[in-house]
Amino acid sequence: MKTRIALLLVGLLLAAGFAGLGRWQLGRALEKEQMLRGVD
Repeated sequence: MKTRIALLLVGLLLAAGFAGLGRWQLGRALEKEQMLRGVD
């Protein structure tokens, strides 16, 4: 039972990490696009 909880926690951490990474990459892409367009 403890191993299942541990696996669940690890899964949640990985999911949160991937979500944060994706959002960060998206933000960088948007910034780059704005710079290319020359919009402040």
